Amino acid sequence: MIRQLQESYALIILCSVLDINRSSFKYWDKHTTAIKPEEVKLAAKVKAAHTLSEGSAGARTRHDSIKQRYGGESLSCC
Repeated sequence: MIRQLQESYALIILCSVLDINRSSFKYWDKHTTAIKPEEVKLAAKVKAAHTLSEGSAGARTRHDSIKQRYGGESLSCC
């Protein structure tokens, strides 16, 4: 919301009206990243593999399970 209003109003005024510290907003603005859909999908696959193993499978076993189940696609998110 502040980003949109910054086109029309000064940041100092917006922060004052919304009772937000400018330094807090600037920190948040600098460190915000969008959530990538592929990361959400990967996390869901990992959680499903963990649940299927009843929490007993390690990272390698979950990795193999996910590759088998989803056709061998790459699991790298980085």
